[in-house]
Amino acid sequence: MNFLKLYEQLGVFSYMEDGFTVRLGAGMRKYLYADIETILAYRVGGPGYDEMRMELAFPDCALRVAECVPGWYQFVLKIKQAFPTIPTDWELQMPSPPFAMNVVVLYKRPAS
Repeated sequence: MNFLKLYEQLGVFSYMEDGFTVRLGAGMRKYLYADIETILAYRVGGPGYDEMRMELAFPDCALRVAECVPGWYQFVLKIKQAFPTIPTDWELQMPSPPFAMNVVVLYKRPAS
């Protein structure tokens, strides 16, 4: 698959104004943007691989999305649109020493 098709595919995700759904096996689960407490991004690597991941923390669970998940590129784009304080180029700013995990907090819900 060429990169443009890969970039444009929604994969396992669908999007609404207030959140997104993830297709998990035969089921679907909806997540609301308003429920997100924290968004972390990190890069992991090992011999022969390097992968970006995001982890979204909700009050009752966490969702980890890896670069290898179908729809990754649109997911990152939609998260940036939903949370405008996330730097648009965070992926390029991630430190990348080989074989190290580097965590960056992209969003933390303000204390109420």
